[in-house]
Amino acid sequence: MKKVVLFWLVISVLALGCSDDSDHTGAGDGDAGWDSDGDAGDYSDAPGAEDEDMDGYGDGDPGTDRAADGGGQVDCRFDPAVEWFIIGEILQMESADQGTCVWLSRTNLCPDGMICKAIPFSLDEVRIGHGGQVREYDSSNATLTWTPSWHNWEDSGNIDTGAIVFTLTALDYGHAYNITASGGETWGPIRLDPWAP
Repeated sequence: MKKVVLFWLVISVLALGCSDDSDHTGAGDGDAGWDSDGDAGDYSDAPGAEDEDMDGYGDGDPGTDRAADGGGQVDCRFDPAVEWFIIGEILQMESADQGTCVWLSRTNLCPDGMICKAIPFSLDEVRIGHGGQVREYDSSNATLTWTPSWHNWEDSGNIDTGAIVFTLTALDYGHAYNITASGGETWGPIRLDPWAP
């Protein structure tokens, strides 16, 4: 009898803890947003707040922070669902003062079934925010290159627009990057650390 009661108690607790995750976001609220308030917005500060500015926070401003204060100095449109991983295909970084940010998308080129000691990547898209503006680059408007290193600890990336060359250089075994600009603009190096929501 004790086993039957214990079994049903466990089943009841599990059933009560489950919720509708039909949108497969992990929020369990049945809407397409990543928050858990059941509305269509993402990451609201208050139940029912919508994400009108599409920055993922529902705070009413376009910045990458959660305060309704006009936002950070630049907005690279970071995805709150992406976590930092030094060999990840999406990297999201910003400076301590939020004045410089980088979002980049790259493709892992290590052949399936192989263990690459220096994982090669193709750099596909980059958003660079600095000086109050965000610029977007891909193969249609820049030459994008990624140079891997042993264990990807000292990787570097170049974004050559023809007028400006942006260089990303790994720091701290790939857990941060410096960015510099040369040519038509000269600034940096500026340290960029992983962004987290």
